[in-house]
Amino acid sequence: MSMLLTDAQAYVSRVIAGQGDANTLLAALDSIRSTFAKWNALRDWTFLLQDNSDTTSIASCVIAGDGVTVTNATAGALFGVNVGQTVTGTGIPANTTVATVTETAGAGVTAFTLSAASTPATVTMTFSAYIPVLAGVQRYNLPLAFHKPYTARLLNNAQPLEYVKLREIDRKFALQTPSAIPAVYTIYNVHAFSVAAQHHHIRLFPIPSGVDNMLLKYYRTMDPASTTLDIPDEFLYVFLDDARVHLLESKAEDDPRLPILMASVQKGIARCIAEDDEESEDEDIRLMSQMEAGASWYVRNRDLGWWWGD
Repeated sequence: MSMLLTDAQAYVSRVIAGQGDANTLLAALDSIRSTFAKWNALRDWTFLLQDNSDTTSIASCVIAGDGVTVTNATAGALFGVNVGQTVTGTGIPANTTVATVTETAGAGVTAFTLSAASTPATVTMTFSAYIPVLAGVQRYNLPLAFHKPYTARLLNNAQPLEYVKLREIDRKFALQTPSAIPAVYTIYNVHAFSVAAQHHHIRLFPIPSGVDNMLLKYYRTMDPASTTLDIPDEFLYVFLDDARVHLLESKAEDDPRLPILMASVQKGIARCIAEDDEESEDEDIRLMSQMEAGASWYVRNRDLGWWWGD
């Protein structure tokens, strides 16, 4: 049932007169984009959960004449690149990694260098999964689609990281330069706001004392520019009707259908939220008996990090 953006424009525009008019279709597109912004801010939708366990490909990476400097003409394309990631692609030697990353104030990551000389060309590069944690490096770049954190953990040390606000670190720790296995993380943006630098960083504390790999699970943002609407089928028409409400409010606020459509949309959104909350019947919440939570269960599971029997 997935719908093309052009078909969605036509559907939304049909709620008012002149639906075939070019200006009406543009207004419908504006309403769809506004509704995407609304739904992104409405809640942390579980259908937007993803992680960084897969490789990432970036098209149109330009390898300069020196064979090591890489840029990209698309603003923000390189935001998620981190030092230490393995890079593959046409003309790139095996085991090549990202050696350095260049960040420009107000523009984010604009370039990086490769650890081995490669063939100058414009190529698609594939970057290894996870965020490489390096000794002495506290700040790392987050994926371009990152919206909010879900969980983070170190893989080599098999340790979950706890999310804290930066203010907690500032208030609780006078000395912020210790080096050890990280225990907590926080999210922030080191740059001043600009259209090209709307990305974030993750900061680890304490400062890493050794190398590791970080698995990050996060909520991404819906993509309003996708050719096919970035919304699950079960929520599609509630979303489109919400866009119709926006269009009516901006073009025909006196339309008698508006209150009825608004009420219907509010019920639809409540239904979508309820469905999104109920991920699975397997998510049972119950009290455990003393027998289940006894000493034998505790001993059997303590090394896995489960402490329910304590």
